[in-house]
Amino acid sequence: MALLPVLRRDKPDAVVVMDNLSAHKRTDVLATFEAAGIAVRFLPRYSPDLSPIEPGWSKLKGILRAKEARTVDALDRELGPALDAITATDAKAWFRICGYPNPN
Repeated sequence: MALLPVLRRDKPDAVVVMDNLSAHKRTDVLATFEAAGIAVRFLPRYSPDLSPIEPGWSKLKGILRAKEARTVDALDRELGPALDAITATDAKAWFRICGYPNPN
């Protein structure tokens, strides 16, 4: 673990945030961080309510359903215009709805 010596030296109060991959939760991995004095926190389980990509997929799928793009050819024809229908205003709103600050 090349990360631990650097964290101990440069960021002794660091907190390592990991996802819920089972390998991250192994006893030996957690013991190594604990022995180094580095705190570990795990991300919460995935929540679609906190992901701005979910309303984007919803809009895209809704457009494709309305166009009845149910074959490869129809999907190929309709996907570009459907993606073009997603605007920057949409994206900003989806981030805001999910609780993220508005980027400049």
